[in-house]
Amino acid sequence: MTDLASFSALSASIDWLEFSVHDLPYTTVIEDVLHLGAGDFTLLAGGRFGYQKQIKWADGNVFILFNDQDTPQAQSMGVHVMITGTGCRAYSQVHDLKALLVELTARKPAAVFTRVDLAIDDMADRLVNFDRIHDAAIAGHFTSRWSKWDELNSRQCTTGEFRGRTMYFGSQSSAIFCRIYDKTLERKAKSKEEKPVADHWTRLEVVFKKERARKWRIVQLKNSGSVAKF
Repeated sequence: MTDLASFSALSASIDWLEFSVHDLPYTTVIEDVLHLGAGDFTLLAGGRFGYQKQIKWADGNVFILFNDQDTPQAQSMGVHVMITGTGCRAYSQVHDLKALLVELTARKPAAVFTRVDLAIDDMADRLVNFDRIHDAAIAGHFTSRWSKWDELNSRQCTTGEFRGRTMYFGSQSSAIFCRIYDKTLERKAKSKEEKPVADHWTRLEVVFKKERARKWRIVQLKNSGSVAKF
């Protein structure tokens, strides 16, 4: 039987969020939806995803993509918001990201979600343990709707030590896939300073894109209370 301490070591978070709003100008999306200041965004050199313009939040990776107002593109494409993983953490310092999800789901017309990443961190490797999951996958001791899983490792040339270990269940180009990786190795590889990192830290992420992200929104609309508790 799993003890309560194992669950207490888990934390859940939103690690990526993308959505589009079609009935508001970009400044209103910034101020009334994201509750940020329009003056805190800087215009970047070019757009992306077919949008003409792109601006970035000064305090983190929150990007607003839009077209010139009163154009056919502005009407059909709306305003697109992309909050990356680091952007989610920065945004959460000033506003409740879960409350934003509830607001986006409940608003009319509802925002159109195009990507949502949900992450579970096990800081003690008690339930989500990379080595145990890897060994079970190698042995075939699991069931899955996905038809394949991939493994991506990186090593230090001089010592052969792992610098990164990741497992992907499902295709990364599909509308939903699962990613499990050794977060301790990732943090140590990316850290430029000697900062303390948890010795045992595995992250499990489920990535919802395209139609899966839109279906996810519908499910959360029906269970808005569960979103608030996520």
